[in-house]
Amino acid sequence: MAIPLPFNLPKGSILSGGMDTRYEPSPYELDMLNKQDPQINIPTKADSLALYNNSKKVMDYYIKKKYNNDDNVILKNRNSKYFYNNLDSLNKEWIKNNFSGSGTTIPLDDKAQNIKNLPEDTYRKIVDKNKFFQRESAHGILDTRAPMQLYDRRIAPTQRSLFSNQNRKDALVDDFVEINTYDPVLIKPVSMLTPEEKALRLKRYGKNSGIKEEEETIAQPTQKNENTIEKELNTEEQAIPYNYDDEDAERIFAPVPSGGGGAFVGIKKKDGTIQYVKPEDYKRMGVPNYGKEYIQNAIGAALANILGQKRIK
Repeated sequence: MAIPLPFNLPKGSILSGGMDTRYEPSPYELDMLNKQDPQINIPTKADSLALYNNSKKVMDYYIKKKYNNDDNVILKNRNSKYFYNNLDSLNKEWIKNNFSGSGTTIPLDDKAQNIKNLPEDTYRKIVDKNKFFQRESAHGILDTRAPMQLYDRRIAPTQRSLFSNQNRKDALVDDFVEINTYDPVLIKPVSMLTPEEKALRLKRYGKNSGIKEEEETIAQPTQKNENTIEKELNTEEQAIPYNYDDEDAERIFAPVPSGGGGAFVGIKKKDGTIQYVKPEDYKRMGVPNYGKEYIQNAIGAALANILGQKRIK
């Protein structure tokens, strides 16, 4: 059954991920489109390939520099508006810190140096109304030697990668890097996927993978059939107990230990109540270890405060 579009899909358009479906985009694809703008252009196969090539270039840099790849979290059930509001907020925060705050630590002459009043395009470079480059979320320390991550407002990031610099000879030793990027097997055009990549894409995203039915039989992992994979995905979706994307709530971030930026750890509602990310949602929401510690400490402090008030009474 075709899914109704919120706008007229131009004939011949190709959706993100190299998806060849024209009038029946998957729910995942629809979620990645910015549905607020009915005039927005549909991303093409070339747009997907550009994101794939750039993401690979960024990841390869940190690996070559011997940063530890601490985690790669696949982000599901998220929308583009949430991500880009967050990236826009990080950019504003960096600009404020750069010009009127503590500045930014960058590698200069093989040394880590704190600099103020850097050019604004040090952190973000605009390409067009949809595309822009932006550096890591933990922006107190920036490895300006690294290529910048390319983003496209029509396509939501699907992976959060965490790196830490353990190279004692590097100027930015102990630097912590958090990047919202794209899962290579999802953003890579279908026609370019290897059989192994197709199998992995199907395993992770099932019917929302963008792979046509005739390709599924070729790509399926031998140890699991389609029904098993779909059952696992459905079970995972049913296990999600809470929606943290409340637009009216204030987002709470745990500060990065190395300075600048932070990881999402919860929301503060209009009535003042706070909902931290639950342990069962840590992986889904991409909460790093320092974020988990922040949540535990905050909850512990709140409980201690409640117990203290009871004793006073």
